[in-house]
Amino acid sequence: MKKITFINFVTIVTLITSCNVSSLETNWSEEDYLDISVYDFSFMSEEDYDILNRAESRLTFFEENGQTFIYENSGKQVNISERLFRFIKSNYTYTNSLVKGTVFPRTKIVTEGASEYPDCLFYAILNTGSSKKNNPTYSSIESYVVNNINNRWYDGDGFSGAESDDIVDHFVEASPYPVMGNLSIGNLSKYIMIIPSEYPNNHAVNAVRIRQNGSILRVDYKDYWKDHSYGQSGSIAYSSVLRVYY
Repeated sequence: MKKITFINFVTIVTLITSCNVSSLETNWSEEDYLDISVYDFSFMSEEDYDILNRAESRLTFFEENGQTFIYENSGKQVNISERLFRFIKSNYTYTNSLVKGTVFPRTKIVTEGASEYPDCLFYAILNTGSSKKNNPTYSSIESYVVNNINNRWYDGDGFSGAESDDIVDHFVEASPYPVMGNLSIGNLSKYIMIIPSEYPNNHAVNAVRIRQNGSILRVDYKDYWKDHSYGQSGSIAYSSVLRVYY
């Protein structure tokens, strides 16, 4: 059996830690008004992504305790549509709701709420664009976990890194080579990605695209844990990602 390959990202880029004064002083009303046609990372065109990047370059981002915040309060301040502003802000707000603190390597996948199972990895497997094997369904993944991995799962326990590797390897075709440096800017096939969540847990999502905005690399993703059909959009700094399977 091939071993699933994963990547532990290191700090590759320097994040903005203070307000960008030049951005705040720019009169954006003299620039093009920006809006996009599709508000879903899974279906955005290259033109929409280009506009999204331009819109984000007008905003002032700052980092605090591993979370990303936007200085501006409205799209009008930087001459972009209010819908686009809310979309951008919501992507980082959602990621912030998962992170809630300084980013450190974790050992388990997230469980949020005592009445909910830590099955985010199940939905990440079901929605990945990577080649699958052993016909994964929610029930078959659940059965494999209970019988072969972790019978404490029903008690709300998450999975260790080794356990999540085993689960992904059983249902998804893995690359047999080290992935460091092989992920380039552009679209991703909803690769299974592990991002930080509230200590001591992590969370599994599907990576859609890597974008570069100035000196900052960001990964846009969809999270199908809560919304199984359409997924929740989110964005995270490339350097904060813990693992990617593909």
